[in-house]
Amino acid sequence: MKIKRIKVLVIIMLMAISIMGCDNAKDYSGEYNFETDDQYSYATSIVSWKKYQSDGNGQYILMNDYIYYYNNETKQMNPLCSKANCLHDMENDKERRGDCNAYLNRGGDTDGASVDVEDSGYKYIQYYEGKVYYFMGSSLYSVSKDGSSKKKIYMVGDGKEVGSWLIHRGKLYYGLKEYTYEGENVYSKGIISMINLEKSMDEKNSKVIFETEDELNLKSLGNIQAYKNKLFFSVSCNSKDFTMTDNESWIESLESNYYMYDVDSNQLSVIDVPDKKSNTDNIGTIVFLKDKLLIKKYDDMQDLQYETPIYAMNYDTKDISVWMDGIPQDSGIMTYDDYVIIDDADIQFFNNDNTDSCNVKIYSSDAKQVSDFEYELNSVGTFAGFGPDGVSVDVIQNDTSWSVCEIKFDDVKKCNGDKITPKIVNVRDFGELNNIVW
Repeated sequence: MKIKRIKVLVIIMLMAISIMGCDNAKDYSGEYNFETDDQYSYATSIVSWKKYQSDGNGQYILMNDYIYYYNNETKQMNPLCSKANCLHDMENDKERRGDCNAYLNRGGDTDGASVDVEDSGYKYIQYYEGKVYYFMGSSLYSVSKDGSSKKKIYMVGDGKEVGSWLIHRGKLYYGLKEYTYEGENVYSKGIISMINLEKSMDEKNSKVIFETEDELNLKSLGNIQAYKNKLFFSVSCNSKDFTMTDNESWIESLESNYYMYDVDSNQLSVIDVPDKKSNTDNIGTIVFLKDKLLIKKYDDMQDLQYETPIYAMNYDTKDISVWMDGIPQDSGIMTYDDYVIIDDADIQFFNNDNTDSCNVKIYSSDAKQVSDFEYELNSVGTFAGFGPDGVSVDVIQNDTSWSVCEIKFDDVKKCNGDKITPKIVNVRDFGELNNIVW
């Protein structure tokens, strides 16, 4: 009888442990949560990168190698560092500057990687569950929400450099280039890897979810995005035996694909280009509109104002239709809540040296226009989009100061062709430090 009682007790204990484990496990099956999900509502163009992130009460801003926090209520902006006696961005000594928790020590702690500013994860920050994350060379750092601590939490390997990356629902996804040398020729392959942030952060625990074929030479890998249980990224390659003759032939030789990875099933699929007309007619941008994926095509052989439709697709890729008739292919497109925001910032920026504004239109989910306004571009060259809190911030860089500007979605949703001048809500004056090259 005692043996039976012991067996019963053991079973009960195991069941209790199992139940407790289930209760403690995070459930990521629900709707969007800005604490755990990628903040897709910010613009993803090459001009803006991921410079802004929201914690619901304010914005984390990446500006000139420093992370700042802007409080929506107090309108104050300060470096993300709470160290006593730290001068932060007012520090003139380059070595002491690295002690600031807000400082991204570009070029100083790269773990053997050569940090190309234009091609590295350096351009990105991400807010995730009370911390701000960034890559420097091959190392991932986290900074506490109040700036009290900074830690190196992961390293992808000596000499490796991370490009596009994001954290989404407990996992870090990142893209790497791996180089091979054949005589005088140098080739690269692309790799997308994943590691669980909630487990041991050791490279041996990472998992490769995609890599290019050996006979291909990688040209670009990036635009990593995520929504719910789906991961998206783009890849462009040409064959190893391709010989460059001119720019046109190089563009035409590229094989470009947009991939969708199902996190739950580990299934990888290619998103077909709707109404594909040529080898250069490819998917340029994807954005998320609740139950739909919006697709804007891009053809490198056409000019910036070449018109293309925006397509709507279900996430099973089986139902594709035109969401909106042709817009210039270089138009910016982003989403916020149930709305789609389209701007011509890049067109204005690259076609008109004297421009100081762009045109922004807001559409409902059924493609009906609800607002339009003219937005002053100031120093950034693009419209950054709105965070999950419905606030858009911008930083104007002057000779001796930075000015933080703010607009709210509820305000611009009511516009009718008005010109919006972002309201300056905070100024950070550097005085005599204006000549420092960060």
